[in-house]
Amino acid sequence: MRRITLKMVFIIVGLLFHSYAEAQSASYIKGKHYIGYAFPKEYVINGFPLESNRYTLSRENIIEAEKLLHDSVPNLINEHGNKHKPHLKDYYRQYVGYTTSNNHIVVHIYLTHKDGVMYKDELYKDIIQGCDGGDYYWEIVIDVTSKRILRFSQHGFA
Repeated sequence: MRRITLKMVFIIVGLLFHSYAEAQSASYIKGKHYIGYAFPKEYVINGFPLESNRYTLSRENIIEAEKLLHDSVPNLINEHGNKHKPHLKDYYRQYVGYTTSNNHIVVHIYLTHKDGVMYKDELYKDIIQGCDGGDYYWEIVIDVTSKRILRFSQHGFA
């Protein structure tokens, strides 16, 4: 019988940790008019516990959400009834997926203006949210199963 050495234990633990960390990483997403990161269902966002309905988005889910968003830009109306037309190419994206009780896939897209990002390297670590910032921060919620925008909101102004 072979004896497990301390070195082998460190290697095994290191490989397991690396696999776990890889599963926790946000995926870089780049399309023709967008750049961003998609957070898997296991990723803890803003320190909040995981919700049971979190969903790891596929590349196809994100492409569909971006297409719906792009096609809807001329008609985006926020929760206050105001019409907006953000220049989407000027924003980085962060994507978080959920499923509804009727198994629809819902994509939350957080947009952060490229001029407003102080630490571009931080986009894959956590969702950027703020109470202020106006046109620099948006949140759009899209049901890709029913192909409709559920919510569109802009952060407040200081």
